[in-house]
Amino acid sequence: MPSVTTTGHRGPPLEGARVAVAGHRPSLVAARSLFETFGASAPDPPSGCVGARVARRAGDLVVRGPGGGGRPGVPGAELVEAPGPIPPADLPAGVCDAVTGAVLVGAALAGHRAGAAVRVDAARVAAHTLAPRLLHGGVAPTTRVVPVGDGAVLVDGTVDDHDDFDRLVDLLKADGTAPLDADEVARRAQEWRLPVTPFRRWRDAVDDAAPDPVGGIRAGSWPASGPRAWRAPDRCREAPLAGIDVVDLTVLWGGPFCSWLLAELGATVTKVEPACRRDGMRAGPGDGTGDGTHFSLLHRRKTVADWDLRVPADRARFEEAVARADVVLDNFSPRVAENLGIDPAALRRLRPDLVTVSMPAFPIGAPERDWVAYGGGIHAIAGFGDRGDGRLRAAPFAWPDPLAGALAFATTVAAVVGREHGWSPAHLEVSLRGAVELLAALPTAPREPYGAAATSWDDSWFDAPVTVPTVAPC
Repeated sequence: MPSVTTTGHRGPPLEGARVAVAGHRPSLVAARSLFETFGASAPDPPSGCVGARVARRAGDLVVRGPGGGGRPGVPGAELVEAPGPIPPADLPAGVCDAVTGAVLVGAALAGHRAGAAVRVDAARVAAHTLAPRLLHGGVAPTTRVVPVGDGAVLVDGTVDDHDDFDRLVDLLKADGTAPLDADEVARRAQEWRLPVTPFRRWRDAVDDAAPDPVGGIRAGSWPASGPRAWRAPDRCREAPLAGIDVVDLTVLWGGPFCSWLLAELGATVTKVEPACRRDGMRAGPGDGTGDGTHFSLLHRRKTVADWDLRVPADRARFEEAVARADVVLDNFSPRVAENLGIDPAALRRLRPDLVTVSMPAFPIGAPERDWVAYGGGIHAIAGFGDRGDGRLRAAPFAWPDPLAGALAFATTVAAVVGREHGWSPAHLEVSLRGAVELLAALPTAPREPYGAAATSWDDSWFDAPVTVPTVAPC
């Protein structure tokens, strides 16, 4: 399962929910695995069944494959499949399916709140997963593969990070006390807080993976608790996530993707972005508006708050927002939140039933827990750079980011809905390293590349992938 971990003694947020996932497409398999990880009952449908038959037996919510069908009025999500962008051949197989599966889970749970069926467009999910390649495919990646000894390291980050890494390597070579080793060079680079990770061989990465890998949410991490009864959905909501306030402390891609999906389903999202530390995604290739195109896509429907938490007046505004909020998201490195005095325990003193979700690079208990890494580094250290031919390749783009963002979206909505059904919120984590484990749950080999194919551009691909049919007023 993906690495969603929780701190605190609470059962899973969806315990007691009955879910029908109608179909065997890879994205539906991923959705079923995630529902079960969150504590819901989501049995496999018979191998020859059709979606309508499963939907007729649905309990609290249903996820339908293309075509829908089944008993009307059952809330959940419906997968819509239309011709979409073709993933590049150098992207691990199943990435778009896994992202779609996670979006289906969050959409279905949001639909339950409103008594509606949320549509999830797989083509649009794929477009947002492939956004760097589709929006500005000619831009060189910010990563490079550096051979070290018998292996290699992946160097990510800014130009300054790359320059600092080169200086570090020169110092290590000048020292000459021991032959250079990829793991040791990465460890020394991390002491300089540089986003450098070693390439691991595929077999070694699989052997060293955490037990029970399904997207990083470990089923055993939820302590047992008593069963809870699920209430009927509220059919009088303006939008599935209406009334949910989110304070978003995330930057770059994965976290903002999560909070954008929440906003598209009706949540109120406040992005904390002080002018002294702007989101690095703003500097990406743009369309003349002053901000990167990708940044603009991910920040529709959000309010940006220029709050520097080191300034007392801004800190007070932030704490007032947290006291009203339902969710706080962050993708800080470990210890950053504690150093700022905004760790989950401190935030929960402002609102005891607050849902807190963090998106670090590595999960609790991992040897690299305190390391700095981005999506490209996770690709390398998780074994996806090993294509089995003796060569090591960098990621085509930071694909673990949208996967972790979609998982954080599903986790956040599961926590919000679970809280409304009696679950006591805990602190939740969705790590980049844990998120890629979801690929192991799919009926495809994670290293198998997609076949390359050409397709025409569709301007609708970058519309919101989640939509809600018009619901008659109460």
